Amino acid sequence: MKTQQADLLADDTHLHALIDRIDCVDEETLQPQWPQLLAALVDVMDNELQRQGFTVPQSRCLARKMAAALAAYAGGRNYYLPKGDSLLTALRDDEIFHRWQQGTSIETLRKEYRLGQIQCQCQLNSDPLC
Repeated sequence: MKTQQADLLADDTHLHALIDRIDCVDEETLQPQWPQLLAALVDVMDNELQRQGFTVPQSRCLARKMAAALAAYAGGRNYYLPKGDSLLTALRDDEIFHRWQQGTSIETLRKEYRLGQIQCQCQLNSDPLC
Protein backbone atom coordinates (compact mmCIF):
# COMPACT_ATOMS: atom_id res chain seq x y z
CA MET A 1 0.00 0.00 0.00
CA LYS A 2 2.81 2.43 0.83
CA THR A 3 4.31 1.83 -2.61
CA GLN A 4 0.95 2.64 -4.21
CA GLN A 5 0.79 5.92 -2.26
CA ALA A 6 4.27 6.93 -3.36
CA ASP A 7 3.39 6.04 -6.96
CA LEU A 8 0.45 8.47 -6.94
CA LEU A 9 2.85 11.42 -7.11
CA ALA A 10 5.85 9.73 -8.72
CA ASP A 11 5.23 10.65 -12.36
CA ASP A 12 3.41 13.97 -12.06
CA THR A 13 5.96 16.27 -13.70
CA HIS A 14 3.62 19.26 -13.59
CA LEU A 15 3.15 18.86 -9.84
CA HIS A 16 6.89 18.47 -9.30
CA ALA A 17 7.58 21.60 -11.36
CA LEU A 18 5.00 23.56 -9.36
CA ILE A 19 6.45 22.41 -6.05
CA ASP A 20 9.97 23.24 -7.23
CA ARG A 21 8.90 26.78 -8.21
CA ILE A 22 6.57 27.50 -5.30
CA ASP A 23 9.31 29.27 -3.35
CA CYS A 24 9.51 31.84 -6.17
CA VAL A 25 5.94 33.02 -5.53
CA ASP A 26 5.43 35.71 -2.89
CA GLU A 27 3.40 34.47 0.05
CA GLU A 28 1.15 37.55 -0.18
CA THR A 29 0.19 36.40 -3.68
CA LEU A 30 -0.24 32.72 -2.85
CA GLN A 31 -1.91 32.56 0.54
CA PRO A 32 -5.11 34.53 -0.26
CA GLN A 33 -5.77 32.06 -3.09
CA TRP A 34 -5.63 29.07 -0.75
CA PRO A 35 -8.60 28.04 1.35
CA GLN A 36 -8.37 29.01 5.00
CA LEU A 37 -7.76 25.45 6.22
CA LEU A 38 -4.89 24.94 3.79
CA ALA A 39 -3.31 28.22 4.92
CA ALA A 40 -3.66 27.04 8.53
CA LEU A 41 -2.01 23.74 7.59
CA VAL A 42 0.94 25.67 6.14
CA ASP A 43 1.18 27.60 9.42
CA VAL A 44 1.17 24.39 11.48
CA MET A 45 3.88 22.77 9.33
CA ASP A 46 5.88 26.01 9.33
CA ASN A 47 5.82 26.17 13.13
CA GLU A 48 6.89 22.54 13.47
CA LEU A 49 9.74 22.97 10.98
CA GLN A 50 10.95 26.01 12.94
CA ARG A 51 10.76 23.94 16.12
CA GLN A 52 12.93 21.36 14.37
CA GLY A 53 15.58 24.01 13.71
CA PHE A 54 14.82 25.29 10.21
CA THR A 55 15.13 29.01 9.63
CA VAL A 56 11.94 30.99 9.01
CA PRO A 57 12.51 31.32 5.24
CA GLN A 58 13.39 27.61 4.95
CA SER A 59 10.48 26.46 7.09
CA ARG A 60 7.90 28.57 5.28
CA CYS A 61 9.12 27.41 1.87
CA LEU A 62 9.14 23.74 2.90
CA ALA A 63 5.72 24.05 4.55
CA ARG A 64 4.22 25.47 1.36
CA LYS A 65 5.80 22.72 -0.74
CA MET A 66 4.52 20.01 1.62
CA ALA A 67 1.03 21.54 1.58
CA ALA A 68 1.07 21.56 -2.23
CA ALA A 69 2.11 17.90 -2.32
CA LEU A 70 -0.53 16.98 0.26
CA ALA A 71 -3.22 18.90 -1.63
CA ALA A 72 -2.25 17.14 -4.86
CA TYR A 73 -2.55 13.76 -3.15
CA ALA A 74 -5.58 14.34 -0.91
CA GLY A 75 -7.26 17.36 -2.46
CA GLY A 76 -11.02 17.15 -2.75
CA ARG A 77 -11.35 14.28 -0.30
CA ASN A 78 -12.30 14.20 3.37
CA TYR A 79 -9.83 12.56 5.71
CA TYR A 80 -9.90 11.63 9.35
CA LEU A 81 -6.64 12.39 11.12
CA PRO A 82 -6.30 10.52 14.40
CA LYS A 83 -4.92 12.14 17.52
CA GLY A 84 -3.71 10.97 20.89
CA ASP A 85 -2.82 7.30 21.25
CA SER A 86 -4.24 6.41 17.83
CA LEU A 87 -1.95 8.94 16.17
CA LEU A 88 1.10 7.80 18.12
CA THR A 89 0.39 4.15 17.31
CA ALA A 90 -0.09 4.90 13.60
CA LEU A 91 3.16 6.90 13.46
CA ARG A 92 5.01 4.16 15.35
CA ASP A 93 3.69 1.54 12.95
CA ASP A 94 4.74 3.65 9.97
CA GLU A 95 8.24 4.02 11.43
CA ILE A 96 8.48 0.27 12.06
CA PHE A 97 7.38 -0.51 8.49
CA HIS A 98 9.82 2.01 7.01
CA ARG A 99 12.75 0.71 9.06
CA TRP A 100 11.86 -2.88 8.15
CA GLN A 101 11.83 -1.94 4.45
CA GLN A 102 15.28 -0.39 4.94
CA GLY A 103 16.60 -3.71 6.26
CA THR A 104 16.17 -3.59 10.04
CA SER A 105 15.40 -7.10 11.28
CA ILE A 106 12.02 -7.98 12.77
CA GLU A 107 13.75 -9.14 15.94
CA THR A 108 15.52 -5.79 16.38
CA LEU A 109 12.28 -3.90 15.79
CA ARG A 110 10.34 -6.19 18.09
CA LYS A 111 12.77 -5.62 20.95
CA GLU A 112 13.13 -1.89 20.38
CA TYR A 113 9.38 -1.25 20.28
CA ARG A 114 8.59 -3.89 22.91
CA LEU A 115 6.22 -5.81 20.68
CA GLY A 116 5.49 -9.50 20.58
CA GLN A 117 6.56 -11.47 17.53
CA ILE A 118 2.99 -11.81 16.29
CA GLN A 119 2.22 -8.11 16.91
CA CYS A 120 5.27 -7.05 14.94
CA GLN A 121 4.60 -9.39 12.02
CA CYS A 122 0.92 -8.42 11.87
CA GLN A 123 1.88 -4.76 11.72
CA LEU A 124 4.39 -5.40 8.94
CA ASN A 125 1.83 -7.43 7.00
CA SER A 126 -0.86 -4.78 7.61
CA ASP A 127 -3.16 -7.60 8.71
CA PRO A 128 -6.45 -6.11 9.97
CA LEU A 129 -7.31 -9.36 11.75
CA CYS A 130 -4.34 -9.13 14.10
